[in-house]
Amino acid sequence: RSGRVASTTLGTAVVPRAAVVHSLRKMFGMRTFRPVPGKFPMLLVPSEPIRIKAPVHWTNGERTSVPDLAGYNYLEPCVGAGTVIFTLMRMSDKPLQYCNKIILSDINSAFIDLYNTITYSSALVITVLEEIEHAYLQLESYSTKREFYNAIRHDFNLTGSRHSDKDHRVVQAARLLWLDTYSNGWHFRTNKYGHFNLPAVRSDQVWRTLSIPKITETVKMIQKYRNRLEFRHERMEVALSKLEHKTFIYLDPPKTSPIVTGK
Repeated sequence: RSGRVASTTLGTAVVPRAAVVHSLRKMFGMRTFRPVPGKFPMLLVPSEPIRIKAPVHWTNGERTSVPDLAGYNYLEPCVGAGTVIFTLMRMSDKPLQYCNKIILSDINSAFIDLYNTITYSSALVITVLEEIEHAYLQLESYSTKREFYNAIRHDFNLTGSRHSDKDHRVVQAARLLWLDTYSNGWHFRTNKYGHFNLPAVRSDQVWRTLSIPKITETVKMIQKYRNRLEFRHERMEVALSKLEHKTFIYLDPPKTSPIVTGK
């Protein structure tokens, strides 16, 4: 189409497609941008990666704080969703390239089982994930989508994550990845019984879809380091008691709410 409605701080206007593309090319110095089909308003993504940098140079910027881990072990006792370690894996200067071992532990068994499963059985997890997503997308009304979500959540909580059967671990990993996408809040939360308890997305968020390519990219990154990766299900104190010589520790323990614990 010749134009799309674009919202700005100055109001709303119809902007010609050519003008948008030209502006983006000029802004990012990109040669080409490709449109994403079926997206409204028009969504353009770069055909080559953009390296994101901080807009200013700060005296105590964290980027310069990333250590040279050559010859060291890396330990993260409260890995959780793994934001820090996955960011380090993706950094262009590859701070983990010559790291000896990468030890990631957490008290949450669901996360540790997920990481172990997608490391060694990623193709099976992606297959099950695509089957769940296909069944979900066949549903039309919000009420049926919510019932489907509740059924997946019930099965995930009913069977639990700690299981010796490989097929069970694959299904649970796929369920966790799927629930993480379609939960209201986009994060992992459990009740005092350890059950995942977030409700489904609201009716105004049903446009949200699962990103298989994004998950596949993360899986490839994990597999790239899997010969040095070690996932452990253990408490923070236990992980720290097993320290080896020359170990870099990133420690970010969870913040416990006094409203819940009474402490």
